[in-house]
Amino acid sequence: MRFYRLIILIIIQLLIINASFANSFEFRELESLAANKKEEVLETKLKNLFSNSTIVNLNKYKNASTFIDKTTSRNAFRIIHWNIERGYKLKEINEALHETEQYFIKNNELKKIKEKKFLEEVDIFNETQIFTLNEADKGMPRTQYNNTVRTFAEITKSNYYVFAPEFLELDDKYLKDKKINKNLYQGLHGNAIISKFPILKSKIIRLPECYNWFEGELEELSSLEKAKRKAAKVFFNAPIISELRRGNRNALVATIELPNMAQNITVVSTHFENRCFPICRKKQMQYLLEQLKDINTPLILSGDFNNAEVSSEPTSFGKVIYRTVTDWQNLSRAIITWFNPLTYFFSPAILAFNTLRKTHDPTVPGLPIFFRNKSADLFWLLINFKFTDGNMFDFSDEKKLCYKGKDGKLANSNERILKGFKSTFKLIKSNLLFHFRFDWLFVKSLRIKGCQDNEDDFEDIKSKCKNFVPAFGRNLSEFNKSHNKVYDKETKDNVYRDFDVSQLSDHDPITCEILI
Repeated sequence: MRFYRLIILIIIQLLIINASFANSFEFRELESLAANKKEEVLETKLKNLFSNSTIVNLNKYKNASTFIDKTTSRNAFRIIHWNIERGYKLKEINEALHETEQYFIKNNELKKIKEKKFLEEVDIFNETQIFTLNEADKGMPRTQYNNTVRTFAEITKSNYYVFAPEFLELDDKYLKDKKINKNLYQGLHGNAIISKFPILKSKIIRLPECYNWFEGELEELSSLEKAKRKAAKVFFNAPIISELRRGNRNALVATIELPNMAQNITVVSTHFENRCFPICRKKQMQYLLEQLKDINTPLILSGDFNNAEVSSEPTSFGKVIYRTVTDWQNLSRAIITWFNPLTYFFSPAILAFNTLRKTHDPTVPGLPIFFRNKSADLFWLLINFKFTDGNMFDFSDEKKLCYKGKDGKLANSNERILKGFKSTFKLIKSNLLFHFRFDWLFVKSLRIKGCQDNEDDFEDIKSKCKNFVPAFGRNLSEFNKSHNKVYDKETKDNVYRDFDVSQLSDHDPITCEILI
């Protein structure tokens, strides 16, 4: 009987391997896609590429276990979410985690790293069991054709990983580069889940399209867009580059087995669209929640939600006028400003105040016309969402479970500062108006039936009456900023560059414990 089971397992593995090869494209096929040639075979391969995920077991490391949290004496595991910005600096990440002393000495010439906090964050990384990633590359020249997800799994000594490509990169800067290795080029970019616990199954949920990355990137840039991109590079050192690609945003969903537990856990890694306005990201969230609502296990929703008020899609004067006249609040603000000269004096202060309160707390309510918060709807969808099993996302802020005791909504799973959240993305490091929290961890806890807590509001249920409770959410910002290499002008002006030259990634990793 065991022999037949072994044969069946081998056949399944071969089918998986063949499926993954069937999804790979020959270079001439990539050129055809870039030229927008409509071929049925290629469209079928694209559909398979963006619909299927393959779980990989490296089978190289010791099985992981949960740990006992010292503060609560509860069994726990840890998750880290990170937008790794293509995976440009995996070599440095490896050095930081495994050659820590030499790395610290080499990167601390300017004495900017707080050693104690940096070493603490290194320990957190090495003790984490589950990782979710955005912006992972596979077979891209900008990251040396690396499978960045596999490499990250090896760096973190994780046996299991699964990758969900969002995009197939087809830009001329890659396909027409004379130095390109046509045999190694795969052009894949997307989301991943990496685990030291077994990943049992996975699936991809394709989100509603908010921007067509092929047709939109083919359009000629307007004079306004050219000016915007020049300003982004000059003032923020953050180039906006064209990226011709096929595909769209998705969510990768994985069921993970916890050791010695009857209950599995569901982990989601997603990346919402940045080239659109908040109304479409709201549609993406609504769709995603609808797809997740029947999951009756604990669930962690992680990702870069790009919860900004603006869009990075190419703009023009025509689009600005259209957005103004089709939105009554935009139109009202424009009319008030036009007819009341005093608003020219007050508008900058109003804009600065509203920007400040939203960048540090995007969940704050808005007021019509001048104090809008169009991204708040994203969070209210999560706050009010109820799964079919009756459980909800845990927005709790039980002080004893907050990092450094900083409480406030969502503080158990995401680090807060005085009046808002600690930012994960900074355009200008020393300017409070250009700090944003785009990266989030949302945890669906399970209410313990029969526990003596009669609260109707899920957020007010004490942690002792819930399982899979988020705790000590924090940013690993010291770890991220530890890389301190000085780049030459050629690197800074690189046509591939949309990355931060002074950190391990342009986004901080975020983490929290899950108390079982």
